[in-house]
Amino acid sequence: MNENQLGDLSYQNMKFLNEESISQFLHCPICKKIFNNPKRLLLCGDTFCEKCLQASRSKKKGGNKCFVCGQSYSQEHIQDDLIPKKIIEDLRVQCTRTKDCQWVGILQEHKIHIQNNECIEQTGQEKQQKK
Repeated sequence: MNENQLGDLSYQNMKFLNEESISQFLHCPICKKIFNNPKRLLLCGDTFCEKCLQASRSKKKGGNKCFVCGQSYSQEHIQDDLIPKKIIEDLRVQCTRTKDCQWVGILQEHKIHIQNNECIEQTGQEKQQKK
């Protein structure tokens, strides 16, 4: 389970369905997980999770270099990578906020599910029906 955030899409309390079949092109070369707020280096085209890119930059002295190809870059060479972000938003996930929640849907809808406390209400309704 990823406990990250993708922009305003929460990776908390969910798991990707069939994660092993999700293209490696949607995985960060640093953490090996599905991109979390993907950022592209304009000079070489490599993409990383925002936090992974920040962490790799803070560890290197003497300039920022791409983790994959070693190309030097500066802050103005970083931009959001919207293509993988949009693809990831459409991946199917299962809610894991409560053990009884059965919600399954796409990632961008999971945020609404959590904000509306639907898994808590669902669990509460199930308990009332069992009494």
